[in-house]
Amino acid sequence: MILKVHSPKRATYRQYLLSHVLLSGLGVIILLVGVLNIYFAASPGGLPFWAIGLITTLGWHATFAGYRVRFDLDARKIVLKASSLYPIFNRTYDLNEVLGFRLISRGAKNLPYQIVMVCENGEQVALSNIRYPSHAKYIAQQFADFTGLPLTVDMV
Repeated sequence: MILKVHSPKRATYRQYLLSHVLLSGLGVIILLVGVLNIYFAASPGGLPFWAIGLITTLGWHATFAGYRVRFDLDARKIVLKASSLYPIFNRTYDLNEVLGFRLISRGAKNLPYQIVMVCENGEQVALSNIRYPSHAKYIAQQFADFTGLPLTVDMV
């Protein structure tokens, strides 16, 4: 994922275009397999309907799902949005209530580093999960530099 700065006051953290295109292409293939299984489901040797539904849902989300974090310094807002042709969630945080960012090591195998936004009320909001420590530090520092908020690195 990449932080794309649109202006000195607006930026968006989103998935790389190439990985989005590749994932969407794979999703279209999986979705097509699911839809064709629905069409040919009358055959006695076909997949059960629950399996067809699972395959089709997986293909749908791989094709259309997206996650973005928008920074708007004029409005003093950070907006987290996930969608899949319909909104999954849309959360807005006031930048004045954000204390800073933390980079933590979670101990997970695939995505062990997490960038967290720390709020005044004690809430910690996960913004991103990243595999490599150098990339995690770079992205977290970009968040801190763009917003002017402090960054705390709690990595082992």
